[in-house]
Amino acid sequence: MLVSVHLKQQLDDYLALLTVVRLVRIHHQVGVVRARQQGAALAEADVLIFLDSHCECTTGNFGQQCFFVE
Repeated sequence: MLVSVHLKQQLDDYLALLTVVRLVRIHHQVGVVRARQQGAALAEADVLIFLDSHCECTTGNFGQQCFFVE
């Protein structure tokens, strides 16, 4: 329990520094699909990108994908 509380505060502090990321916590356990659906319902952006843990983000990685969305 102490580890999760520590990580929670550490993540909150780190994300507070970012302006384009918003953390939404679901207070009950749901699956990946339902969590993404709830995140999409609360989103305000024109384009949403959901990444799995094995995806690597590098500079300029999503420029081409966003071009095709337009």
